[in-house]
Amino acid sequence: MVHVEHPEDAWAEFARVLRPGGHVVSYQVVATDLLPLDEADWLFDVMGVVPASADARVVDDAIARSGLEVVDSIDLAGEWGEWSQEQEGAGGRALLHLARLLREPERYRAEFGDAAYDVMLGDCRWHVHRMSGGLAGRLDVLRQPRRG
Repeated sequence: MVHVEHPEDAWAEFARVLRPGGHVVSYQVVATDLLPLDEADWLFDVMGVVPASADARVVDDAIARSGLEVVDSIDLAGEWGEWSQEQEGAGGRALLHLARLLREPERYRAEFGDAAYDVMLGDCRWHVHRMSGGLAGRLDVLRQPRRG
């Protein structure tokens, strides 16, 4: 959902296609107060994230306007990132790769090009912010109200 230009349209479409009593489960990442604004601006630009779609208030408003009922909203914080680190070491590898990319940017820019370097740097920072709480996972369970 963070790549959707108009999140209210996505939620409206969920509401349109769900039959009465039908459910939709949505997972997305939202920014938290722990993500510095200058970092968010850079990261979202590089990763193709629509800033409004990563804003929990915008998401809440879009859901409310869709007419869908909130069955449950679960703040996963960085727990999926933590789980991934414990199971596969993904967060630690991202931090290791970030350190190397930052230490020798000229080398990696020459080898991969500026655009690819920025994407790699953004991906590593994304994972680190998922672990440190700057980005939080969110799971919403929604229902189309029954008519009648």
